[in-house]
Amino acid sequence: MRGLKVLIYDHLKSHYPAYVHKGDLEKMSGEWGYMADNICRRTRELCNVGVISKILNEKGIVLYRYNPQRATDYKPPKAVEPIKIDVSELPEWRAYAVLNKQESLNI
Repeated sequence: MRGLKVLIYDHLKSHYPAYVHKGDLEKMSGEWGYMADNICRRTRELCNVGVISKILNEKGIVLYRYNPQRATDYKPPKAVEPIKIDVSELPEWRAYAVLNKQESLNI
């Protein structure tokens, strides 16, 4: 599974030099399996690092673009694979809670 920052970064890089409308990124978030609220947070973080730039057009709408000058130093985070465990060794109540994401393993 790829992180949202990586997906945004790759999407903007593939559309460079064009600017991408904030609403287009929010639509893409649904296809990527994320909520639109997360797009705002992650794009803001990428802007703070400097790998993407943000402008307001004449209507006050936010547009984003890949910034190749700063992006050469940026290393997108690597995807982290979930830990696979054998829940058969856990007590039944704990295995149920872990499988239903009601409890973490605190490994």
